[in-house]
Amino acid sequence: MKRRSLRVSRLGFLVALSTMLLGIACKGPTGPEGPAGVDGVDGLDGAANLSVAALTLQATDFTDSNFLESAVYSAPNLTADIVSNGIVLAYSDLGSSGAYWIALPVTVPIQSNIVVFSFGYGEGFLELDISREAGSPVASVFEGDTIKVVTIAGVAKRDLNVDLSDYEAVMRYLDRFK
Repeated sequence: MKRRSLRVSRLGFLVALSTMLLGIACKGPTGPEGPAGVDGVDGLDGAANLSVAALTLQATDFTDSNFLESAVYSAPNLTADIVSNGIVLAYSDLGSSGAYWIALPVTVPIQSNIVVFSFGYGEGFLELDISREAGSPVASVFEGDTIKVVTIAGVAKRDLNVDLSDYEAVMRYLDRFK
């Protein structure tokens, strides 16, 4: 029985001594700066040719022809290089005043219709299309909505590790390269 209590008191003594020595070892002058570390791996090339343009929709911009309403806008940032080698994305706030962004094309129910809001583009222009199943024109429903068009030159879609249908995710991804 005595041996057991002796072992416990020796253990307690060693713990107390270790704690005291560690406390003393923490004090003293700061040593010299250590050697420089190894250089890290180079990062990805950035998306320097990024452009975001916004436009506000007016119902009068659209012409109606057989259940298809179209509006064509001048888009000087849609160059031949972007059209051939870049990425063009379009998002609508669908009347949320920028609270959220939905990738085009998007399908929405309006006035007992299924409506598809989509976009197309070519060198120097952006086309917005609203197609409906039947009934009268619905462009007035989109009056005042904001469309954001994102163009990225020289980046293949397969090189992007991001959900292109999510405007906020695309912007967070591209902000890394600014």
